[in-house]
Amino acid sequence: MAALELGITTVKFFPANVYGGLKAIKALSGPFVGMKFIPTGGVSTDNIGEFIATPVIHAVGGSWVCPKADIEANNWEKITKLCVDARMAALGFEVAHVGINCADGEEAMAVAQQFSDAFGFGIKDGNSSIFASNGVEVLKSMYLGKNGHIAIRTNSIPLALPVLEKAGFRSGGDNAGIVIGVYRLTMKSGSDNFRSSSIQGVMKRIERRQVPIYIYEPVLHDGDRLYGNLVVNDLEKFKRECTVIIANRMDENLHDVADKVYTRDIFKRD
Repeated sequence: MAALELGITTVKFFPANVYGGLKAIKALSGPFVGMKFIPTGGVSTDNIGEFIATPVIHAVGGSWVCPKADIEANNWEKITKLCVDARMAALGFEVAHVGINCADGEEAMAVAQQFSDAFGFGIKDGNSSIFASNGVEVLKSMYLGKNGHIAIRTNSIPLALPVLEKAGFRSGGDNAGIVIGVYRLTMKSGSDNFRSSSIQGVMKRIERRQVPIYIYEPVLHDGDRLYGNLVVNDLEKFKRECTVIIANRMDENLHDVADKVYTRDIFKRD
C-alpha cells in the first residue's frame, strides 16, 4: 500500500519461498490491481518458468546462477552454463502442435482419420480445424505457411522474441508476438448467447490486421476455432499469452492482469 501511495507499481517480493511463493503473489495481485512483482529467494531453474509465465511477474532474481564459491574460484564456465540453463527454463520452449493445411473440411477429416487409423488418435472436430490428439491440427483451409505450421509454446512471448531474433530468426512484422485475447463473447453475465454479440464486430476488424486472436469462452470447447480464431479455455494460459485482453465487462478473474484489459465496463457493473 505504501508503494502504491508513492506511485510505485513494481515491487520486490523477498524471500518468496518464505512468504508463500507464487501462490501468495497471485493472492496479493487481487487486491493490489496492476502491481507487478519481482520474486527473489527460492527461485531456481526448476520453478523459474512457472514464475515467468505468470502475468503479474515483472522479473525474477536469484544467486543460484552465480554461486559465491564459483565466483571466488573463477569457475566462469559453470556460471555460464547455469545462466544458459536458467534462461532456457524461463523461455520454456516446447512443441505445442503441428498444423497441416488442407483445401477444405472433407480433406481435413480424411487426413485426421488417417492419424486415427494409424495411431489411435482421438479426433476433435472444430469450426475451422480438426485436432487428431492434442499434437496435430488439421486445418480446413490453406492457413499459415505453404503446407502448414509448427506451433512452439513459450512462457513469455516478449522474452522469446529478442532471443529468436538474436538467433537469426525474423519476426513477422509490426504485429509479431501480439495476441489479442477476447474474454467471453456473451453480453450479459449468466448468458450463453453470444451469436449476436457486438464484440464479434471488434474481432473482425482485428482480423483484417492479421493479428492472432485467442478466445476464452467456456461455452465453447477448448481447442476449437470460431471464425478461424483459437478457443483457449485454460484461463492462466489465456492471460499469460495474450498481449491485450478485450472484455465486455470486468471480471474478478482478470484482476491480476487488469493493466492489459480493455473493457466498456467502466463502472464495474453489468
